[in-house]
Amino acid sequence: MGRLKFTIVHVGKLRQPHVVEGLERYRKLLSSYVSLEMRPIKQEPLRDCLDRGDAREREAQRIIETLSPRDTLVALDVSGRPFTSPEFARYLGELERRGHSSFTFVVGGPTGLSPQVIRRSHLALSLSPMTFSHELTILALAEQLYRAVASLHNHPYAK
Repeated sequence: MGRLKFTIVHVGKLRQPHVVEGLERYRKLLSSYVSLEMRPIKQEPLRDCLDRGDAREREAQRIIETLSPRDTLVALDVSGRPFTSPEFARYLGELERRGHSSFTFVVGGPTGLSPQVIRRSHLALSLSPMTFSHELTILALAEQLYRAVASLHNHPYAK
């Protein structure tokens, strides 16, 4: 596995100190093999329940504007494809062998991701059938990315 670039596009600011610290830890652990960039997208304010769809679509437009056509787009969605950690590592490794080197992972905010973002993605990925805050989802994703890279480089990962 060569030098890859991972970008996590996420809706909303990261506010929880333990999440920010955890992400910095995984960025350092990954830095020998992969660059990890965080790209926050402005979260739309929700004024009422009817506003949720509109907010999600406005966020989707901002997400789409940040995407590069060269990137392999992975949308995190509860109804997406589940992987075990070894399966996810093999999936990333296979894409890398086929020439993919830049991956963008998209995590929605409180209203989720727009179907247009999910349709545009190469993969809709489910980390769990459970619902987590977007911040915990981002941290869990970073951990799984590190686990996958460590596995592909035959680096032992503490269990």
